[in-house]
Amino acid sequence: MPTNYKHIKKQFEKSMNDYNKNATVQDLMASKMIIELSKISTNFETVLELGAGTGLLTRRIAKNIKFSNFYANDLIEKSKHYIQKIIPNAMFFAGNALKIKTPRKANLIISNAMFQWFENLEKSIESKFSKEILYCMKKLVEWYNENQSEIQENQFVVNKRAHYDIHCNLHEYIKELENNLKESLSL
Repeated sequence: MPTNYKHIKKQFEKSMNDYNKNATVQDLMASKMIIELSKISTNFETVLELGAGTGLLTRRIAKNIKFSNFYANDLIEKSKHYIQKIIPNAMFFAGNALKIKTPRKANLIISNAMFQWFENLEKSIESKFSKEILYCMKKLVEWYNENQSEIQENQFVVNKRAHYDIHCNLHEYIKELENNLKESLSL
């Protein structure tokens, strides 16, 4: 079934004002993501955050990562105000993350659980980033393995089935990327 971006936008738009109060799982994910990223590097010339929303991950990036250029994207235009309160000179791109064009190529593309909304994820990813994305997906699966029961029991999680589906889909994406990498290495 095709992704209904209008529905996704509408649902997130409705919840933006209270999102940070209720997004405990996403907040934990953002924190763990920055911890993992810091093990690799804390200095990037240009950062692109996809699905920036209300800035849960943006706050952590601003506190822990050095950068010269910060680009943020979200389906919801209102997100720009949240992001620019955190990083005033952030350049914001509203709309589908697969269709945005940034002035500079980012050397860090980061997102807090929004890749599950992409159709044909493997076609959306440039092959030169496959290994990095594979690593991130495996880390996300590890995180889901540790937190899925808490997600399913949390009264503030609106669509618990979606998290289960995301977890399952990540396993499929990982298999596809691993197969694609094997095929590209054998050519």
